[in-house]
Amino acid sequence: MALWFVDQFLQKVDGKGRVSVPADFRRVLEKGDPEYLPEERPAQFAIVFGDEHSDTPASLHQSFMEGHTISLFHEIVSWIHEQDESPETEARLEHYSTYSHLATIDNTGRIVIPPKLRKRFGLSGWALFVANGPTFQIWAPETYEAYKEGRRKVRSESLPKDFNPRVSISRLRGA
Repeated sequence: MALWFVDQFLQKVDGKGRVSVPADFRRVLEKGDPEYLPEERPAQFAIVFGDEHSDTPASLHQSFMEGHTISLFHEIVSWIHEQDESPETEARLEHYSTYSHLATIDNTGRIVIPPKLRKRFGLSGWALFVANGPTFQIWAPETYEAYKEGRRKVRSESLPKDFNPRVSISRLRGA
């Protein structure tokens, strides 16, 4: 069964960049870290973010940081290493090595977001943790609201008027 993040949480970021990882997210991160041992070895996870250089293709630019369980991160990196040499493989390798940060959850449930990432993503007082299925995102709240409003407009133009995002249970059971 795949690990899955749900919900969103607004968390305070202190002056040193410490922020509490939501408890629900911590449980998923702990399950996704095969080396996690309660009271002995804290859970680790990867934070992946976009390239900071202005000449980077727009597809690599992000307005958020993306959290991956350490197992998923290792799976992605292993897959990249199995690919043939190509510009795409090189770009993925750079993205998942150079533009990633390994975070360790301390015994109070917090991580430290480094100053360069706080500055880059505008995390001055609050961080919004947003579930995205097998990953989660960390946004500056105002940036997320602007993004969400833009996505809502795009979706409303492309989805049928009678669209319902809920999946019928009978559909799942093949009825």
